[in-house]
Formats: sequence, C-alpha cells, structure tokens
Amino acid sequence: ISHRMLADAKAASGDGEAAIASYGVAREALGELVARNPNVPEYAADLAGVRMNLAQQFDASGDAKGALVEMQAAVDLLRKVTARESAVPRQRSDFGVALRATGQLMSRLGRKEEAREHLEESKSVLQSLVREHPGEALYTSELQLTVEAVGALEGI
Repeated sequence: ISHRMLADAKAASGDGEAAIASYGVAREALGELVARNPNVPEYAADLAGVRMNLAQQFDASGDAKGALVEMQAAVDLLRKVTARESAVPRQRSDFGVALRATGQLMSRLGRKEEAREHLEESKSVLQSLVREHPGEALYTSELQLTVEAVGALEGI
C-alpha cells in the first residue's frame, strides 16, 4: 500500500519515471499478496487499480503498448473479481472503466474490432450500474465517457 501511495504522489507531482518505478514495486508486492490470498477479491481489485495507474503512466510516457499490457491485466483481474457474487459496485465500475481504457488504447493501436468489443462490454457493465444505482453520478459520467468513446470509434 505504501508503494502505491508513493507512486500516486510521484504521479501527481509529474514525475512519471519515478511513478512507473513505484507502481512496478507495488504491482509486484500486491501480486504476491494476491497469489497467497486468491480468495480475497479486494487484493485483486487493488492490484488491478495499480495496473490501471501504471498503464496511465506508460501511456503518458508514450508507451501505448506497455499501457495496453497493464490495462489488459487489470481487465483480467477485474473480470474475475466481478464474476463473484460479492462484487461491489465500485469494482464493477472499475471494470467498466478498465474495459473502456483498453478499448481506447486498442483503437489508437489500430485494433478497431477488439476496441469495439471492449467498448461495448464497458457500455453494458456501466449501463447495468446506472440502472441499479440511478442516483450515482459517477456511474452516469463513466457511461457517458464510454458512449463518447464508442461514437469516436465509429466516427460519429
């Protein structure tokens, strides 16, 4: 957790290289925690969050392929977490956001069909959350961002 907090601080200060290094350490530490505790979905969700943040730093540094590797790993983790009946709305929202970010990265890398699949799945996840929690502005906002990403992919 402390490595993630340090990485967050480095990212906020604009020190992307140091943030990448700290997120990498946090990824390894949380990865070990998840491996030792596979039945604790919160650890896997935390690891997914670190990988999403690492992806953002890679993308900001111009490494879209590295960003995609990390974001796809986050999607895989969150897919497993959200498949559990105990999944909380925040984890489902993070899954929708990770799917959207993965789709956007794929689109930029010319992988349009895969991008579309991820964006459509993101839309479905977030639509479900909006239906279940109509008063939660964050879910509505995330859904709108996904709808816009789908429109951008389709050239609308």
